[in-house]
Formats: sequence, structure tokens, C-alpha cells
Amino acid sequence: VADVVGEREGARNIEVPEWAVVTGSHTTPSAWVKVRIRGKEERSAGWGVGPVDALANALKSISEIPKFKLTRFKLNAVSSGTEAIGEVYVRVESNGIAAEGFGLSDDIVEASIEAIIDALNKVASHEHGSGEDPK
Repeated sequence: VADVVGEREGARNIEVPEWAVVTGSHTTPSAWVKVRIRGKEERSAGWGVGPVDALANALKSISEIPKFKLTRFKLNAVSSGTEAIGEVYVRVESNGIAAEGFGLSDDIVEASIEAIIDALNKVASHEHGSGEDPK
């Protein structure tokens, strides 16, 4: 990987205003996403070994999203109980660029997609010459 994108906030060109997952025993996890990229909306579905993998695969099939590989995924509970808030840290690699993302929610799947989108926005910002310094 040639560059690691720094921690600075990039432009929020990629948004996921709607998403859904289906998972369970004896069911292949699936996901549906509606993505908005610079005002243009696109929908996609994906399948995987779990809900986060299914969401990542749904995102990967959208042409405007940089092709990426999820290389790190870390989930921490920041409170206790069944309604605990989860924080998710991810690292994605795309076209020689690595970027880290962060998500926080009481829904760990939502925190996961927030983290992936955070990282993808950093990749997209770097690829489009935002001036963000690679680390």
C-alpha cells in the first residue's frame, strides 16, 4: 500500500441514507443499501458471511464507490448491557491507498457501515485531490 490517508476529515461525498440487513440461522446474510454520491442515488444488494460482509459487498457493487478491501475491523463496547454503544474502527485499502474509519452507534451494524463510509470518504477525498496529506 503506497499511501495511508491521515485522520483529517474528508468531504462527505458518499452517504448511506438507508440500509437494511437480514441474517439468521440457516439464512445467507443479505444487505440492501441506498447510497448518495455527490447528490446521485444508487441502490444495491449484497450477500456475505455476516451482516457487515453483506453490507460491504453491497457497497462494492456500486460503480461510483472506489473498489476496496476491508483489511481491519475492530468493535468495542463503550457502555454495558444489551443497549450498549458500540464503536467500530476499520481500515480499507483501495488503489494503493489505506484509510481508517470510525463509527459509533447503539446498533453495531450501523456503527460498522458508518466506519466503512468514513474510510471510503477519506479514500475518495484523497483520490480526487482534496489536498489531504497521506501518512
